[in-house]
Amino acid sequence: MILNFSSQLSKYRNVLNLFVPLFIFLYVFFEGSYLPHFCLFEEVLKIKCSFCNLTNSFEELFKGNFISAFQINLMSYVVILFFMFPLVHFLIC
Repeated sequence: MILNFSSQLSKYRNVLNLFVPLFIFLYVFFEGSYLPHFCLFEEVLKIKCSFCNLTNSFEELFKGNFISAFQINLMSYVVILFFMFPLVHFLIC
């Protein structure tokens, strides 16, 4: 019984990983693209955060401007791969 619950919970988490990129895509698709910028990392340490401008980079990715997305922030590709790997694994297994 516990093993069955654990496997169901694992599948549930994998499905949740799909929703983050889906919500980002819908957000960009419906042009709700203004978010005020406030980064605690930049405010406290005065160092550019590696996740800043990630939303802008996702917007460019979903518009098909891959080079522009790469120039804005490389981490967008890392985040996409991070969320897509469990999804692919879920669909295959």
